[in-house]
Amino acid sequence: MDLDESCNTHSLSQWQMKNSNPDPFPRPESSLFALIIGIDEYADVAIPNLEGAVNDANDVRDFLTSFLHVPTRRIKSLYNKDATRAAIETEIQNLATSTIISKEDPILIFFAGHGAQAKAPSSWPSGARQKLQMLVPHDFMSNGSDDVERGQGVLNVRLSHLLAGLASEKSDNITIIFD
Repeated sequence: MDLDESCNTHSLSQWQMKNSNPDPFPRPESSLFALIIGIDEYADVAIPNLEGAVNDANDVRDFLTSFLHVPTRRIKSLYNKDATRAAIETEIQNLATSTIISKEDPILIFFAGHGAQAKAPSSWPSGARQKLQMLVPHDFMSNGSDDVERGQGVLNVRLSHLLAGLASEKSDNITIIFD
C-alpha cells in the first residue's frame, strides 16, 4: 500500500468514526413544553384546505425533538380534525394547569392554519376594536353556527385571556408562532 492509499484509508476510517455518532456531545433534555397545531383540512367545504400546514407543524416538532432534544412527552400535537376550537383552548388551559410544568420552563405554541377576522358585535362598547381576529380551527363554520361547541374561531380576545392565564400560572416565558 502506498502512502496515498494509507492516508485515504486512515482519513476514511476517522470520518466513519467521527460520523458514527452524529452528536458526540449529547445535550441534556430540554425543559421546553410545546403545543403544536397544524390544520390542512377544514370541515366546512367553503374554507379552502391548505397543503403545507401539517408539514410545517411536523417540521417544528422534528426540530424540537432532534435539535433541541425536547422529549416527545413534552409535546402535544393537534392536527386536522383533532384541532377543534375546544381542543385548542383546552390544551392551552392544560399547559396552565399542568403540574409537571414549572414556572421556569419555556413554553412554545405553534399554529399553522388559516386566520380570519370578523366584525365586532354591535353590543360591544364603542371604544372596542371594529374587527376581531381569530385562529380558524378545523371545525370553524364560515356561515356561523348557533352551536357554542362548534363553528366558532379562537377569537383574539379569548386567546389573549387564555395566554394571560397561562402566563399567570407558569411564567411569561411563552413563545407563540403563527404560520
